[in-house]
Amino acid sequence: MKRFLLWARRPRAGAVGNILTLLVAVCLTAGGTAYAANTIGSSDIIDNSVQGVDIKDRTIRPPDLVGAPWISVLPASGAISCGASPGRFCSSPDESTIWANYQNGYQGVRFRRDATNTVTLQGRAAYVQHGPLITTAFVLPVNYRPSGNLVFSVNCGDLNSYDISGAIQISTSGAVDWYHNDKCVGRWFDLTGISFPIN
Repeated sequence: MKRFLLWARRPRAGAVGNILTLLVAVCLTAGGTAYAANTIGSSDIIDNSVQGVDIKDRTIRPPDLVGAPWISVLPASGAISCGASPGRFCSSPDESTIWANYQNGYQGVRFRRDATNTVTLQGRAAYVQHGPLITTAFVLPVNYRPSGNLVFSVNCGDLNSYDISGAIQISTSGAVDWYHNDKCVGRWFDLTGISFPIN
């Protein structure tokens, strides 16, 4: 018994260091395991394996969703039909009538589809007519089109008036059309604020 007590009071050289090293290693291992168990990356999820029923209500907030990138509408090209080239401004073949970004510091026309399957449009489009009437400003790509035709009220202006009311229709074909019988008479149209869900 005395020998045991003496040993307990006088640890061998290096014993204390070994014990502390062991405790630190155990703590780090446990902490690392807990962290890994609570962290899931994209590579850990099999495609289509997580469904809506797997997510607890109200546990995913807008800040948790990665912002979808904006897609800018490309300049018109008379040689390319805008219907055959979604995401491009429309024009007549000779570009005498053309849709384009308004410029003058205003946001160019762009669109995006977010993680909630909502398509949003933004920007101001200009319409310059010196030839045939073209009511379609541009065409949205296949995965950005509504399941039914939608009509939106938009701010617009003509050569003499500003901030008057016009209308834009977005059809199931993806065409973003100006209702040319409104009061705008063709000058500019602001698409900012237009959004709609898709299935």
